[in-house]
Amino acid sequence: MCCAGWLLMGVAPRIPGGMASASNEKSTELTNIIPAMSSNSQNGYKVSIKSLSGNDASAGAAWYMFNHNYRVYNWTENGYSENVCHFGSGKDGQIDIELPEPTSVHAVFVIGPNYNSYGINGPKSAELYFSNDGANFTKVDDAVNIRKNSYAQLPMLGEQINMCLNPSKHKYYRIVVYRADEYVCVNAVILF
Repeated sequence: MCCAGWLLMGVAPRIPGGMASASNEKSTELTNIIPAMSSNSQNGYKVSIKSLSGNDASAGAAWYMFNHNYRVYNWTENGYSENVCHFGSGKDGQIDIELPEPTSVHAVFVIGPNYNSYGINGPKSAELYFSNDGANFTKVDDAVNIRKNSYAQLPMLGEQINMCLNPSKHKYYRIVVYRADEYVCVNAVILF
C-alpha cells in the first residue's frame, strides 16, 4: 500500500460537518467516514477499545471518540461525560473499528490533549491497521495524524496531512495509540 504526505496548496480542507462551496470550485471537504455515534454499535458501525498488555478497564466508552465532539476537554474538567477516553496505567491503547461495508480510509486524525494532568496526556504516536476478517491486521504507513490541542474546538489541519493516496477498501480498522506519559488520552478519532 503506497502512502505519502499530501500537500494542500493554498486551500484549507474543510472539517467534518462543513458545507461544500456553492461555487464551481473543486471541493476540498474532508468528511468523517463514521457518522456521529451515541453507542458502541449502531447502524452497522462498531467501535471498541482496550489497553494493550492486558484488558484492564479503560476509562470512557469507545463511542466517546466518535461522537463528532472535536473539542479537547481536560478529563478532570468534565470527567468521562462523553468527551474523553484513556487507557490503563502504563499501557498503550487499541481502538477497533468495524464498518458496515469495506471502505477506503485515506487518513486518520487522533485528537488528544497537549497537557499532562495527573499523568494523562495525548498520544505521542499512533498507527493504523486494516483487516478483511477482523483477526489478521496489516499496518498502513504514514496515514495517521496526531493533533494535540488544549481546548481546541476543531483540529487545525495545517498545510500538510499524511494520507494514503491509493488505499484499498477494508471492513475492519485498528488504531494503536502510544502513550507519552502514564496514561494515553484520546478525545476524538476522525477517519477520512
